[in-house]
Amino acid sequence: MEKDRMKKQWEFALEIDKEKNIGRQTWLSDGKRKEKADIVRYAADTLGVQLSKHTICLVGDTSFDAAGAVQAGCDFVGVSYGFGTVDQMQKAGGEKIAASVAELYDFLFE
Repeated sequence: MEKDRMKKQWEFALEIDKEKNIGRQTWLSDGKRKEKADIVRYAADTLGVQLSKHTICLVGDTSFDAAGAVQAGCDFVGVSYGFGTVDQMQKAGGEKIAASVAELYDFLFE
């Protein structure tokens, strides 16, 4: 059941990428960048994108993601169907929280 839900969400994300011509990148910590904000800054530098709330949005599910986005100066959308809680993300500075993939889509493309 969980695997089917994740597969549907992934397929939905890929369709959005194709339709909106989005380049999806996942930036993992390599030991040099352990903080979320550092990873966001590295991604922006690597992609040649000026870091702002209008150019980069970190989608996450923990307070660490929310805090990292605030510290880096980018936008943040939390998802309530992940590991963290809504309360934790809000306390860390997360203002937008999506309860579903459809709500996430609305936040990203409003």
